[in-house]
Amino acid sequence: MTAPASAFASPLFHAASADAPIAWRRGQLLSAADFLGAIERSMSAFAPGLHVLNLCSDRVNFAILFCATVLSQRVSLQPPNQSPNTIAELRIRYPDLQIVDDSSVATVASGPANGHAAAAATRTIPAIPDSRTAALVFTSGSTGKPTAHPKRWGSLTSNVQAAARRLGFMTGEPLTLVGTVPAQHMYGFESTVLLALFSGQILHGDKPFYPADIIRALGDGPGRKVLVTTPFHLRALLRSGLELPTVQALLCATAPLAPELAREAEHRFSAPLFEIYGCTEAGQIASRRPARETSWQTFGDVRIDETRDDEDQPAWIASGGHIDLPTPLADLLVLESPHRFELVGRGADVVNIAGKRSSLAHLNQLLLGIPGVKDGAFYMPAAAGDVVRLTAFYVSEHLTPAQILAALREHTDPVFLPRPLHRLDALPRAETGKLPQAVLADLAARLR
Repeated sequence: MTAPASAFASPLFHAASADAPIAWRRGQLLSAADFLGAIERSMSAFAPGLHVLNLCSDRVNFAILFCATVLSQRVSLQPPNQSPNTIAELRIRYPDLQIVDDSSVATVASGPANGHAAAAATRTIPAIPDSRTAALVFTSGSTGKPTAHPKRWGSLTSNVQAAARRLGFMTGEPLTLVGTVPAQHMYGFESTVLLALFSGQILHGDKPFYPADIIRALGDGPGRKVLVTTPFHLRALLRSGLELPTVQALLCATAPLAPELAREAEHRFSAPLFEIYGCTEAGQIASRRPARETSWQTFGDVRIDETRDDEDQPAWIASGGHIDLPTPLADLLVLESPHRFELVGRGADVVNIAGKRSSLAHLNQLLLGIPGVKDGAFYMPAAAGDVVRLTAFYVSEHLTPAQILAALREHTDPVFLPRPLHRLDALPRAETGKLPQAVLADLAARLR
């Protein structure tokens, strides 16, 4: 059913035939014909205007409306979150903004009675010009106003296909992708929605959050499963005490993953775990298997080069492959070659106290590695005069702050021990498992 891609256009999605499985939702398997019919019928939901904000909670609905957005020559906005303040800012910046949600999707009816699907089955999937801007993705805005980065259709397609080839997903029977990350988040967008659409996999509609729900979703739907998740969700699964199913593979991103956690996950799920490295500006650019290696390998023709910034400090630029323009990276790297590197940490993540350096990511891993700690995070407040003190928060049923400090003291310099150290019932994590600095700052201020 998929027409051969030209040098200047790529299919809206990939399917070998009209009957090929595309998505699974609430016990229903959608074929390519069903999916294309729903896309074309859902285009009537749009009002005049170029910019669309897709708030669908159902991942299949999100994919249908995203494809309808692109097919109708509109642009999908992918902000860092869907808070009322963010939406209000988007309405000011894009006065023609229209918001769509699950109620905007045309009902999908499969089977012989679906005349629209039958008509869709008689023709090929539309091709989208590679030069068309399909989405505007936004940085988090942690250092100022969120910045929009346009993503061409051809760039999105080639990026995801390069990742699929690296992961071995382009051959054999389609895999069903189950994601714990929202489709609106850049990682969830790329590794569940786009990965399914552009590499012929099956998109699972659920967005499970709690361990029991994740396990239930992995048991639902056709064929072999891939779990697309985060360190936060993965840690909760491994600590849940529930029996974990065998999967084909695990994908993980959004925060550094401790090798010990990766090895335990591979053992418990009987599957390889691949960690994805990327950023909003450049997209996904590298992967590694942290249970076996510390270095990352770039996707396809993507390369990374070291340069110098305005203050003659080392900086790193990603280019080639799907990346339209050379893109600076915010992380500190050690290059082994233009296509292989080790990740030291984010520039903003490095802390310097009394002339000694560490990273918040490393300190977080030490905290989370303490037996009995369910969750935890370090925070670096603004310096008060010459005094710099780290703050930390942790969740545990029985460990006291003194016990936490004693355990940390065995693995790190005393200057990095947190003062104060707060014990909480839970940390206010986002759906992706992230803890934005603004949230930590507010929490520290309230507990002062």
